[in-house]
Amino acid sequence: MFIGGLSWQTTAEGLRDYFGRFGEVNECMVMRDPATKRARGFGFITFVDPASVDRVLATEEHELDGKKRSLNFIGFSFRGFGFITFVDPASVDRVLATEEHELDGKKIDPKVAFPKRSQTKPQFQSVL
Repeated sequence: MFIGGLSWQTTAEGLRDYFGRFGEVNECMVMRDPATKRARGFGFITFVDPASVDRVLATEEHELDGKKRSLNFIGFSFRGFGFITFVDPASVDRVLATEEHELDGKKIDPKVAFPKRSQTKPQFQSVL
């Protein structure tokens, strides 16, 4: 579940604590800028039981770290790409040096991602 509009102070632990009241949280992350480590204002939650998502959406308004928001189900559409952020730049080089990659039975072609607003190379990020 994508959670947008988070406070810059929201942590993964705070997100897990809040959404844990709707069901057991399997994974939780608040996305951070790899260079500055500052929160980017959004995160992701996965629940053990998919019915927990229905309970979250049935609640009209959510307040976390002083910010109120309503959550809507947007749906899932597979767009055929994903992002991976690496801690070590040498890992990016190793991925790009390998000729063939396979993920869940599909061949993938990794490339380095560049931000739209900048033409400079991002910190250790690659696209699969």
